Amino acid sequence: MDGRTSADDLGLGHMLSPQKDFIGKAMAARPALLASGRAQLVGLKPVGAVKQLAGGASLFGPADDPTHENIQGHCTSAAYCPSLGRVHALALLNNGRARHGERIRLLDRLRGLDALCEVGPPAAYDVNGERMRG
Repeated sequence: MDGRTSADDLGLGHMLSPQKDFIGKAMAARPALLASGRAQLVGLKPVGAVKQLAGGASLFGPADDPTHENIQGHCTSAAYCPSLGRVHALALLNNGRARHGERIRLLDRLRGLDALCEVGPPAAYDVNGERMRG
């Protein structure tokens, strides 16, 4: 999280009390941080034989020309998950929560990565916390 993201962007807006004061309450109410179409935290699942995703990669629509004007977000982190048997990534994607199930292109020219990913929720394993609560 940085000065450009809000608790709501990360899916934590329900933790902000409208009745109580908290650090950052004034900032959270700024119109720019409440605008529609903001980048929201999502999970990325590789489609096909993709074995690697990388933090810092840019996100584009599958058919979009990969230019700066068409960037729809960026991958914040990626790692191999033994429990899932694949790599899983987190990303900030424009209007991300409304785009679950869509496909998005992850492009990292520095590492030579060009991968198609499916957008979904950030949590991909034990989503309901059943294993955690035993």
